[in-house]
Amino acid sequence: MGHDLRLAARRLGAAPGFTAAAVLSLALGIGANAAVFSVVHALLLAPLPFYEPDRLVQISSVRGDEVGPLTVPEQDDLAGLTRVIEDIALFTDQGMYNASGFGTPEELPATITTHNLFQVLGIQPRIGQTFPADHDRTRQFGLVISHALWQRRFDSDPHIVGQTMTLDGAPGYVIHGVLPPGVTFPADSDLLRSSGISPIPASYQRRDVRQRHGLARLVPGVSIAQAQRAVDDLAVRLATEYPDSNAGVSFRVTPLRDAYVQHFRGYLWLLAAAVTLVFVVAVANVANLMVARALDRRRDLAVRVALGASRGHLIRESLADSLLLAIGGGIAVDPIWWTRPERWIRCPEWHNRQVAGVRAGSSLRSSRMAPCAWSWTKTRRSVRSPASWI
Repeated sequence: MGHDLRLAARRLGAAPGFTAAAVLSLALGIGANAAVFSVVHALLLAPLPFYEPDRLVQISSVRGDEVGPLTVPEQDDLAGLTRVIEDIALFTDQGMYNASGFGTPEELPATITTHNLFQVLGIQPRIGQTFPADHDRTRQFGLVISHALWQRRFDSDPHIVGQTMTLDGAPGYVIHGVLPPGVTFPADSDLLRSSGISPIPASYQRRDVRQRHGLARLVPGVSIAQAQRAVDDLAVRLATEYPDSNAGVSFRVTPLRDAYVQHFRGYLWLLAAAVTLVFVVAVANVANLMVARALDRRRDLAVRVALGASRGHLIRESLADSLLLAIGGGIAVDPIWWTRPERWIRCPEWHNRQVAGVRAGSSLRSSRMAPCAWSWTKTRRSVRSPASWI
């Protein structure tokens, strides 16, 4: 086989136009296939990067057809359901802060959260700790920053704890810790800020201000259905005790993954199917190119068949050609596929083992599929009648 590959390399080197067209076509097909798979794998297949992620749920309020956030008092009410809920944290939708005080100002994505979000997720800061619990309901601003921000803007300073940042022109945001690498929540937040805003304690007891999403960890062995029944009972009780704010309000328990992908899960699978079709078209294009090239070489093949070349030998040469093209297409994916996912969603999946396996598998499949049609039909006819190639 090594001799066949060396000869294949010479043949492909003698036809640079054909080789470039085939490699580019395969690179685009393999790249599209791997790029979409990396997104599907990250969102639908890979386990969430948290401790026992199947126990993580999002709890939302529901009024009519509207699904929304919770109030601070409802966090306390839900935390009281100790038979089904181990702990519950609150966080807001992602926002942006203009950060300064450490070089060139930069706009950073941020999440406002209670101190126990990290405990609910089952993660520990790599450096330092989370901000204190009293930051949840007092006007004290604490930060936990992402590992990427720590490396990018603070040069991996091991003494980062206690330093301050200026956000939106307001100084005094104290850094309490740094997250482990690759861990962010709920999205690519570089800043996780303590949730306390108002200095007035009574403001945290208002039941008519719904601004924060609930993330809970269920007690081991508790199912989603059991948790839903418990929060349904709680909603009935709150509607009776606080009719002005909670009449007609119920709660919904949703697995954490479903809370983020349930609305576009079908679209992702449809996109994956479409890109698989693109890959098949790319392989078919390369097969057509190889058929055209084989027709150009029919006199040479006829002479070789007349001199005693077997069908197996010719098929082996064809497989060597397609194998080198497939390897070239797989290698060319990185520099050519400039729209790969991490450029637009910071997806860390591009170079993991599963996606690398998809890229390698796509290359191997293309190396087998491309030559089969022409090599089988032509060599079978050629063995019987070498003149048919002329």
